[in-house]
Amino acid sequence: MFATLTTGSDRYAARPAILVVLGFASVIGALMQTMVLPLLPQFPALFGVSVTAASWIATSTMLVGAIGAPLLGWLGDRFGLKPVIILALALLGVGSLISGLAGELGMMIVGRVLQGFSVGIVGLSMAMLRRLWDFEGLPMAVGIISGTIGIGTSLGVPLAGLIVEFGSWRTIFWIMAVCAALAAILILAVVPNVQPVARRRFDLAGALGLGVILTLLLLPISVLADGQLSMGSATMWLLLAVGLTAIWLRHQWRAPDAFVDLRLFARPAISSSHLIALLLGFAFFLSFTGTITVVQMPAGAVGLGGSVLLTGLVQTPASLSAIFAPPLAGLMVVRFGARAAIITGIAVSLVAFGLRAVDLGHPVPIAASAMLVSGGISFAFAALPVALMGATPADRLGASNGFNMLSRQMGAAIASVTGAAVVATSIDFINPAGPQAFYWLFSLGAASSFTALLLALCTKTLTTSPSMIRGHAK
Repeated sequence: MFATLTTGSDRYAARPAILVVLGFASVIGALMQTMVLPLLPQFPALFGVSVTAASWIATSTMLVGAIGAPLLGWLGDRFGLKPVIILALALLGVGSLISGLAGELGMMIVGRVLQGFSVGIVGLSMAMLRRLWDFEGLPMAVGIISGTIGIGTSLGVPLAGLIVEFGSWRTIFWIMAVCAALAAILILAVVPNVQPVARRRFDLAGALGLGVILTLLLLPISVLADGQLSMGSATMWLLLAVGLTAIWLRHQWRAPDAFVDLRLFARPAISSSHLIALLLGFAFFLSFTGTITVVQMPAGAVGLGGSVLLTGLVQTPASLSAIFAPPLAGLMVVRFGARAAIITGIAVSLVAFGLRAVDLGHPVPIAASAMLVSGGISFAFAALPVALMGATPADRLGASNGFNMLSRQMGAAIASVTGAAVVATSIDFINPAGPQAFYWLFSLGAASSFTALLLALCTKTLTTSPSMIRGHAK
């Protein structure tokens, strides 16, 4: 697995230390997404804003991550993967410092926007492994790096609970700034440079257009839930988004160096991988929202009336399942191919969403069902990049992995706004509430997982093995 490979005219020895350092940087990039989530019920009071307004502390990061991941992938293909990973970590550190000093919502969101660029670290790391690793060991290595998304996002909640118990919410951001600096130093010292493989221009109009479209789609839902926008006005916003989408698609098809290469979507393995990533990102974040809400809402037949620390403890089994699922998925990919691993993970998450709504008043069943959702989706996430590698040209791999991250982020951003709207209209965190909000959350999650499962079952070319990756590289 840790063989010496030839990359261009240079030779680099793929060592366990490289995988560990890239994995650490990827976990740090994923952690920043979820460490604030258990604090979302408290931010409305801290900043004097509504529940849906406070949800943009999470949503803004995901939207920037959706655009930033392909941008960083392009920068990595053009200027080198290592310096761009360090750039992403620098933005994470600066954003953490700004958020830690925030005294109002606007400043907090500015910091969170900068943090959002670190989402691209995972895609860059996987592109780095493609350049350094031998083909037999590549599925396992890529599975581990891909799984850091689930590891980081799952560990964020329990770690935040521990930090807030002994410090303050600002301490979370100070720690993230230090970890970002440490990861950058390790990348600089351990990870080798690899030569850029592309000289394409960046489609700024395409990137900005996609960002505007996503905002036009999500903002009306958020404002509508606050009662600050009529249904007619929200419909006009959505129609405008649809019109801009048509213009954007036309531009992407004609642009010589499009932000999203729509021609690659003609390959079923690529298009299905991105759609599955979006659907699972949506389901994964809805499960998070359900766990945080049910633990912190007033105790009753539904709800535990717990603290941020209890939220972290209930989420811990899900964190552990996200840690162990990716290596197991890597083993399954080597033996049976990527498609089998993707289908298995999605099927587990689908069953788990049904269990999530069974008992909402006791910590053990809440933790157990959340663990199965997290483990199943992390298992599938770990196999998706391997399916992409068998279908994507080598000089587009950084951008392709970046778009796969964009898809996950889009799904999570949509879930963030959707979940906040459901919670805001059903739960006030003062009086006990019924299970209706959770039935909605988990039904939507199950529907998303079911759609992803159908896609995986219908896409035969998702089956990618190490030998197929070797042949494609040649």
